[in-house]
Amino acid sequence: MSYLKKRIAIFLCMVMAFTTVFCVMPQEQAQAASKVQFSWEFGDYSSTVKEAQIELGAENLYIGDYVSAYASGSTYTRYGYLSANSGATYKSSNKNIIAVDSKGKLTAKKTGTATITVKFKGTTGKCKLTVVESLASIRDAVSGYEAGKKASEELVSAYGKGITSKNCYKVLKAYKVYKNSYVSAVGYGSDGKSCLYTPIAGRAGVIASEVQKYGETRNPLATSSGKCFKVKSITGKGTSITITLKSKVTADQLLGIQFAGVYYDEVSDGKTSTVTFPMYVIDKKGKYTAVSAKVKKGSNKITIKTPKLTKGQTYSLGSGIGDWLISGSGNKNSFKAK
Repeated sequence: MSYLKKRIAIFLCMVMAFTTVFCVMPQEQAQAASKVQFSWEFGDYSSTVKEAQIELGAENLYIGDYVSAYASGSTYTRYGYLSANSGATYKSSNKNIIAVDSKGKLTAKKTGTATITVKFKGTTGKCKLTVVESLASIRDAVSGYEAGKKASEELVSAYGKGITSKNCYKVLKAYKVYKNSYVSAVGYGSDGKSCLYTPIAGRAGVIASEVQKYGETRNPLATSSGKCFKVKSITGKGTSITITLKSKVTADQLLGIQFAGVYYDEVSDGKTSTVTFPMYVIDKKGKYTAVSAKVKKGSNKITIKTPKLTKGQTYSLGSGIGDWLISGSGNKNSFKAK
């Protein structure tokens, strides 16, 4: 290669390296410093609609119940609904039509349109709300509206300012009723526009999300909580299986199981010391048999009634709730029947 060609080749390599540094580095920095984004929940499923109608005199209407925040980049953070986060600010373009307080509560004073500006962690979002006389026609057209509204009201009332040791079972009962009789907080008028026609359902939706988080952190059947049941041994004979745990079951764990199994089991009143939850017994042919497991506060045993086991055969157990027995959980999940 000639001297000139060598110099040109070296120069091109330097240019490419120089370009790579200045092309890659800003992208990495942009990822690490990605801004918070909003997801508006009073539109279509693409979350692109930022316009809706509200009713004159509507109560329990908080704009933060309809917008959640997240940040994605080198890591992903989901903040959840703004009404459950501190640090969000709100402003109305016309206080005579719609007033908004520091917590995002809206007061519709007269018909007309106002723009609500929301700020959270450096991100600003705007939505246009139009106050109308009535949205009764939408409510009348929704099946199960009254039941859903009542369930929403009961959940909001039970929750109050938050979950405590005194109201946790009351909240759990209301949460189960709400989950089984849900009514949307958003509907569509005859003109196709979004309408926030059930404000109390918006409140209940946010509270249900917080209640779910509360239960997840206490659920010993899910490894995501970091406090899952640790299995010491499993034995099976005849029509019974016993799982021996490494520690005794706490009242908080019983509560967590009930939050996790809200569709499966009746909710106790907090005074009952025993809770049941679903599991599976799997034989050597891969046949699944649904069984009911029972756990008692203060005990380190989980007992299971099952169809008769075949002596000498190896069985495995599967969880009906959570992933405390899956491969990789660190727990033993098989045994040989005696």
